[in-house]
Amino acid sequence: MRVLEEVLKKAKIAFSDIERIIICTGPRFFYRD
Repeated sequence: MRVLEEVLKKAKIAFSDIERIIICTGPRFFYRD
């Protein structure tokens, strides 16, 4: 199950990066009318 752990770690890193991008760009970027 070590492979699964590695995938989860990479997924967590990717998610944190996405979260950082969302925080940086702000909600206005994602909720444009």
